[in-house]
Amino acid sequence: MEIGQIFSQGFKITNKNWPLILIQFILGIANMIIFFIFFILPLIFLIFTGTLKEKIWPGDFSPFAPNFFIAFITEFLSYLLAHWQLFLLLGILLLVAMLLIILLSIFVEAGTYSTISEVFLNSLPFLLNRFFDLGKTFFWRFLGLEATLWALVTGWFLLAVILLAPLIFLIVYLWKVAGIVVTIVISLILGGLVLGILFITVVILSLFITYTKPLLPLENLKTGEALKKGISFLKRNFWPALGLILLLFVVNLAIGFIFAMLRLPFSFIPLVGPIFEIPLALVQWGVMLYLSVFSIACVTAFCYDAMSTNVYEVKNERISQSL
Repeated sequence: MEIGQIFSQGFKITNKNWPLILIQFILGIANMIIFFIFFILPLIFLIFTGTLKEKIWPGDFSPFAPNFFIAFITEFLSYLLAHWQLFLLLGILLLVAMLLIILLSIFVEAGTYSTISEVFLNSLPFLLNRFFDLGKTFFWRFLGLEATLWALVTGWFLLAVILLAPLIFLIVYLWKVAGIVVTIVISLILGGLVLGILFITVVILSLFITYTKPLLPLENLKTGEALKKGISFLKRNFWPALGLILLLFVVNLAIGFIFAMLRLPFSFIPLVGPIFEIPLALVQWGVMLYLSVFSIACVTAFCYDAMSTNVYEVKNERISQSL
């Protein structure tokens, strides 16, 4: 399938399944509400009540006073250290908020990918109750997939530390014993090699994450099967897969740049400028949500076409049989 056909499919599927964009919007609002209730609200209550209020907000201390922010943070941290139970409670509430946000996001992700996959497999229209059924069906599989992918991301960061830390020590050592010229030459060579390795690995990891997710519902796979299929898929379709992702990245980057330029003039208007930016920011959020669903639809279309034309067999067993 050509890029133009993939984009055409992406627009068609996104427009027909526009409630998915609304669900993404509701998810964003829900995540902000969860974070506010479980962390921001307790933090505000802690700051503006009790003895802490008297320490960090005395009656003669204005928020417009010099060094207010530094004094505020200093007193707040010293209070938390003296009352570690409150610090522990805030940490637990933050963890609960993050856990709820992650689980809710994975549920919506599972429903979104499987709903779009159903369009290709069974040509089914969007139904809200089916979205929730698909989300429940694939939730644990996507949870396992996300856990594995995050483990891989963590491994990449460890690799970066393992490669960069000795390089930094070597540069410092050469600076002392070999002089600036030798240090610069060796730093450029070794630094370029290390950064090249990290760049290649992060590209491969990004592609693996992107294309493994739609394969899971398309072929009704278990988590382990999806990971294996993702590796096989990338081996056979690496360059087309990379081209599609780069194109989608450029599109998203261009849209973001356009909105940034549109909002720039308002930043020079004192006081009322940010007020005029709010409607534009909301429009930008809506467009980026549309592009998010559009990107998923394009990637799913690419996977489905590759499965149909390569050595892959599209399983006769449909997602509906697993519900």
